[in-house]
Amino acid sequence: MHPNSILDRLPRRASAVALALVTAGAVALAAPPAHACDYALGPPPPPRFPWFAQVGFPTNGMFTSGLEWRTVDGVPLRLEPDVAMTLRLGHEVRRPVGGALPPGARFVPTEDCPATGSCRHMLVVASGPDLTPPGRAIIQGLVTLLPRVPRGAGGFSCPDVDELQLTVEGSDDTTATEDLTMLAYMGPTPEAALARPEPDVALGSSPGGGGGLLTADIALGESVARARNGAPFRAAGPFCFAIALMDQAGNIGPRSETRCLDTTDPNDPTVVLIDTPSCRCSLVGAGATGARGARWGGAVGALLAAMALRRRGAPARRAARGLMG
Repeated sequence: MHPNSILDRLPRRASAVALALVTAGAVALAAPPAHACDYALGPPPPPRFPWFAQVGFPTNGMFTSGLEWRTVDGVPLRLEPDVAMTLRLGHEVRRPVGGALPPGARFVPTEDCPATGSCRHMLVVASGPDLTPPGRAIIQGLVTLLPRVPRGAGGFSCPDVDELQLTVEGSDDTTATEDLTMLAYMGPTPEAALARPEPDVALGSSPGGGGGLLTADIALGESVARARNGAPFRAAGPFCFAIALMDQAGNIGPRSETRCLDTTDPNDPTVVLIDTPSCRCSLVGAGATGARGARWGGAVGALLAAMALRRRGAPARRAARGLMG
């Protein structure tokens, strides 16, 4: 039965009550579930490069973005997986078939310019390889943000999430600071962290860095009960780590000093207790759960329009039926 027909058959007062009940039910159904919050736990992912345009990309550079490339004449650049580096970084890394890019070559991203010819975006290869690793990483800041009064998820709100803010100073002779990858070596003690032969996690910089600094905002877990799952930086107790920097060619610099902390202990020297007056994460579907929220939002709007038009007589009711489809 058409929703407007239901309203037509009810007295004015009863139809208003019915509309209120339908609206309340729609709002309840449109509300996101307690765990529909859209936030990614763990550190930010490593940088992706080359990204559409770059000048001076080393002939032995890695391709960590998913972009495909061609020459100005339209010949595709053939890339193949670098298995060892893919395992190290945790996402696909490719290198040119044959091992190196031609010095001075120019390539065009096919996503931007699929046909032959030049393009406003261009990858310009350097005159040779990059064989110099970055300088030693220096941990400039380490702050654990814990809500003073942790709150869990509610019907219309996200849970509080603990956060670790890591700031690292570093530089390289050819790779821009924002394209450096931070490699974290973890362990229960400083000695164990320094003894790790391979990094436990690769991470990139969060937006808002600059000034030769890399900043990583690491979501640790829900604040209630200080939830941690044991992944890198998310240990349920004390841990230690050191950072090394890697450039676009895969050269790895010296490790930083080790730092040890416990993100679950409010008395840890890195901890700063904060007040959280409002939810700091975003909801799926901008406040509603995807299509369901949009569907019920449209239904409620149509019913309100139908109710208003009903008070204007039969011609208005016909217009309302047209609005409802």
